[in-house]
Amino acid sequence: MWKYVETDAWGFISLHDCFADSIQKDGDDLIINFPDGFWVCPNSKYIDGKDHLRTGPAQVCFKNFVDIMDPIYIYKDMRLFGKLLLSRRIWLEEEQFMNMINGGKYTLEFLEEYHQPMNVKYKCEVFNKKKGRYTNMECEFDVFAKSIEYRWNEITCREW
Repeated sequence: MWKYVETDAWGFISLHDCFADSIQKDGDDLIINFPDGFWVCPNSKYIDGKDHLRTGPAQVCFKNFVDIMDPIYIYKDMRLFGKLLLSRRIWLEEEQFMNMINGGKYTLEFLEEYHQPMNVKYKCEVFNKKKGRYTNMECEFDVFAKSIEYRWNEITCREW
């Protein structure tokens, strides 16, 4: 069980620079796990100060999940001797994308999020954990759900 659960609190929670290591479906819900947590903003009821603070391990649960907009786009740069030759847009289906993250080889880093009723667009980076940050690929996808639950147990003292 989670100590804190906030619904549709995207104005008080930020996923910027947060890493997800697994994505799973649980009935009508889609759950993204953040082993290092996410950011709680100063304008929330949980923080009295002026700084964003990090949670411990956390989850984002898309309640009554409808769909991840197919295709999920991954932008892969092709380089030769460090010089960019071209960028390819690769599309993945929902299951392929989930397997890519859940397999443990890749990590998903959230950079930007845009919210609308029942729709969130995420701009992220996917990178190979074993090879390091230099093998990153840009990624974007939309999630359609009735509401979003942010879940965590503790707020740490790590500031933004």
